[in-house]
Amino acid sequence: MRARGTARVRRAAGWAGRGFRRGALILLYHRVADVGRDTWSLAVSPDHFAEHLDVLVHTCYPTSLQRLACHSQADRFPGRAVAITFDDGYADNLYEARPLLERYDVPATVFVTASSRHGETEYWWDELERLVHAPDAPSHLQPCLESTALAGRTSGQDAPEDLYNDIWGILQPLAWGNRRALLHQLRGCIHDLAPADHTRRPLTDDELGRLGADGLVEIGGHSVSHPLLTALPADALQEEINGGKRHLDNVLGSPISSFSYPFGEGGPPAGPVEQAVQSAGFTLACTNRRGTLRTPADPYHLPRYVVDDWSGDHFARRLRKWLLD
Repeated sequence: MRARGTARVRRAAGWAGRGFRRGALILLYHRVADVGRDTWSLAVSPDHFAEHLDVLVHTCYPTSLQRLACHSQADRFPGRAVAITFDDGYADNLYEARPLLERYDVPATVFVTASSRHGETEYWWDELERLVHAPDAPSHLQPCLESTALAGRTSGQDAPEDLYNDIWGILQPLAWGNRRALLHQLRGCIHDLAPADHTRRPLTDDELGRLGADGLVEIGGHSVSHPLLTALPADALQEEINGGKRHLDNVLGSPISSFSYPFGEGGPPAGPVEQAVQSAGFTLACTNRRGTLRTPADPYHLPRYVVDDWSGDHFARRLRKWLLD
């Protein structure tokens, strides 16, 4: 069955006899899970992720992000070189993604938000989604908003999706303490709040150690609380980057060296965010800017392509387009 599917994928890719030496790809995933509501389209199903890996091992040269970065400085990539990355650090990266990576012997880098440092068991955007989708949440939240720093800053729309977008846009640029305080106030407005969805929880420190134990998966930094770094004052910026690295270094027992900007936004080259990343000891950083990796590459602004929940055939067609762009 797999051989037949792979043959179909290779025909769809149309790569017979083709060579590619001009650049390489870095792919961006977040979750590998079967989910219901997925506001940000973060999840790729395990079946589709297995198909993606099958495509990569038969048509490309899967390699690690660190090795790809070294090739970019040496001014030459292996043909069709591709590195896999994950952002955020959801627990399903260990339980769903890692077994498939191991089966296909494909390395990956997981950029982890060090939320466990504050004992958090839910990402703030998932907590906000849980709040606005509680029964009658808009009618309870709108009056409550007027007694918070969010007063007058939402559209007043009753649809949970509209309310979510309004509040998310306000919370995104805030430092951790201010964001937590506002979420705490909003939680107090909801009387029938469902418990946190354990399938969307972050990795614990123990799980983080298991994920990176044998070198197949590299652990990278992704800040402490996933704010918009370019909006933070200097002290909060330093704490997000340095504090996250210190926590992960301690958990893993060795220093991490790769970073991914939350929301893929690192600001201008040589700007304050990049300078903070460099001074923390990171040697490379990934953005969400679409593009093929060329040589020589700016190691602190590496481009990536976001991967959605596509079938193997569709994924193969996307790869072919990206590699030949």
